[in-house]
Amino acid sequence: MKNLFASIFVPLLLWSQQAVAAVPLERLEITGVLQQWRAAASTIVVTGKTYQMADDVQFIDGAAKPVNRSTLRSGARVMLLVADGKATHVVVNPAETSPFDQPKK
Repeated sequence: MKNLFASIFVPLLLWSQQAVAAVPLERLEITGVLQQWRAAASTIVVTGKTYQMADDVQFIDGAAKPVNRSTLRSGARVMLLVADGKATHVVVNPAETSPFDQPKK
């Protein structure tokens, strides 16, 4: 009986783990106006919606150059790159095209 149980449920368990591992991360680009922000905050509010910040979030400008997070002010136009529910990049004054789509020069 134990062998029958193991032969049925162990493959199902392995199959379900593979299915979870194959799920891609959700990636979004959100563009809007920064409404609420503090340099030490763990959240950011853009156009009325609150997003959690990743631990290693990067701040860049439209040309993909680093920006100091303490210079960011409410009312600025920003684009957030959100992966798996957390903002990983904040682009200040984004250009018409995403800085992540530009080839390296």
